[in-house]
Amino acid sequence: MSRSKQKTPIFGITTSKVQKTFRSKENRAKRRKVKIQLALNEEMPHEKEYGNEWSSPRDGKLYWTNYTKESMRK
Repeated sequence: MSRSKQKTPIFGITTSKVQKTFRSKENRAKRRKVKIQLALNEEMPHEKEYGNEWSSPRDGKLYWTNYTKESMRK
């Protein structure tokens, strides 16, 4: 049985519907960089260097303060 209501009033601040293209581009760039760094025996890139949420189309989250039970339905 699936949940019929969302439990937390947190929503993405967005100008796009999906983040899949952004995430796939960032992950591809990260894998390419790691592969090069392994071949050269150099230091790995920082974990948060790629996939920064603030540079993505959906940049951050927002708590919705004025919500009702009806508005929290999926």
